[in-house]
Amino acid sequence: MTFVPFEITLSAAPETAPAAGAAKVHASLSAPVQREVSPIGVYVQHYLRRLEKNDASDRTDHLQHHADHEAAEAANAVNDLSLDDDEEEEEDADLLSLDPKEWKQQDHYQVLGLSKLRYRATLEDIIKSHRKKVLRHHPDKKAAQGHLNDDRFFKCIQKAFDILTDDEKRRQWDSVDPEVSTDIPTGKEKGDFFAV
Repeated sequence: MTFVPFEITLSAAPETAPAAGAAKVHASLSAPVQREVSPIGVYVQHYLRRLEKNDASDRTDHLQHHADHEAAEAANAVNDLSLDDDEEEEEDADLLSLDPKEWKQQDHYQVLGLSKLRYRATLEDIIKSHRKKVLRHHPDKKAAQGHLNDDRFFKCIQKAFDILTDDEKRRQWDSVDPEVSTDIPTGKEKGDFFAV
């Protein structure tokens, strides 16, 4: 363990300070405590690399590297979660028989085929999925196929689209979404807190 000495130099007392004998002591200093510090993280690694190279010219290179790394991770996360054209969710009979009057009980993400993305779905994903569903379930198309007055699921699609494209309504829906876990960690879970 390495001990780092600290030198503290006190400045002179201001002129308005009371005389030396008038000072009142409220408490004494507590004894020093030894703490164990783990040298981890990107910045520590960069510092150690700089010490090995003995080069101070790249003081900000690590910041650019860190920003590039974060941007690449964010782009990969978005690409992994984006809506694929080939991949569509199946529409079972229960989903197609939803009653538009009970729109508060329906899963709007499932109606639009976004149950894998849920709150991570972008506005572009919602619009794209809505267009696909409208083309497939439009009442005029159903009437041409012989299904008269069967626009219930189409109304559910429209309601889901209205809610998920309105920022305030979407936040309200996401706050009560039954598929999202709202468990708060207790802080006493065991496991790897950080990766070394």
